[in-house]
Amino acid sequence: MIGRLRKTVILGLALGLLACGAGDETPEDAVRRTLAEAERSAEAKALGDFLDFVSDDYADAQGRDKEALKGVVAFYFLRQGPIHVLYRVEELTVSADARRADVTLLAGLASGPVSSLEELARLRADLLRFDLVFADADSNGDWVVVSAAWERAAPGDVVR
Repeated sequence: MIGRLRKTVILGLALGLLACGAGDETPEDAVRRTLAEAERSAEAKALGDFLDFVSDDYADAQGRDKEALKGVVAFYFLRQGPIHVLYRVEELTVSADARRADVTLLAGLASGPVSSLEELARLRADLLRFDLVFADADSNGDWVVVSAAWERAAPGDVVR
């Protein structure tokens, strides 16, 4: 009796884990999860963890590769005190084959917690617009940035 109960519990747990697993996650959900994880890495100034979200084949229009981007991010982390990130995805489009995603987002970077992008604009914090290209590098939902462009956003950009 106990053996059957144990098997039933194990089977139930296994099925529950499978039902809640990443298999139900859409590519869009996976990209949003990746953004949230990258946000946490940036706020922790965990350079290695942050760079895990960048493809080894990264290249952007400014001629930066992953190593050059590492220098830009490391400099920012060193220059800033505490980093608090607040972002809003403006557009997220996943390709038909679910191997590429284009993301446009507004991000505010502040030295203290803030509750909205509008508040960031009033504080004159760094407001940036990012255009990111993600790839599902290994086709298992681990999305990495293959290219990025960014520019300062105007305070009016945060108003919807």
